[in-house]
Amino acid sequence: MIFVHFKIGLLSGFEMFDLLMTEVFQMSMVTEKATKGASAKEARDRARLNRVRLDQAREERDQAIETAAADFFQFAAEAEALRAALTDNEARMSGAVARLRSLGEKDGWIAELLEVEPREVTRLGKLAPSRDSGATQQD
Repeated sequence: MIFVHFKIGLLSGFEMFDLLMTEVFQMSMVTEKATKGASAKEARDRARLNRVRLDQAREERDQAIETAAADFFQFAAEAEALRAALTDNEARMSGAVARLRSLGEKDGWIAELLEVEPREVTRLGKLAPSRDSGATQQD
């Protein structure tokens, strides 16, 4: 603007108005660029913050998914171990039922003795090794 004041004395009214308008326009452009630059920076900052927030939410969700899957695998392994232990335990129970049968006891009496339903004695009896195979289990 100092430059404009120096030239004012040499210019006509129209030239002076034109010069002032040019200076005002240029200054408004500089201000607008600065404002646009600031708003562009603000927009980038806002976008970055939103991306970080969304990335954090995605990371938390991914961690929850990973934890749930790991829990499933752990519980599945435990269930398999329990099934194996149950199978082994039922084999020993069926051996005990087979020994009672080999002593001549009837299924009804065995059920009463062991406090189980007669159908459980029948089921366990089917799991026991056959007498023909010569395999007997001792407990």
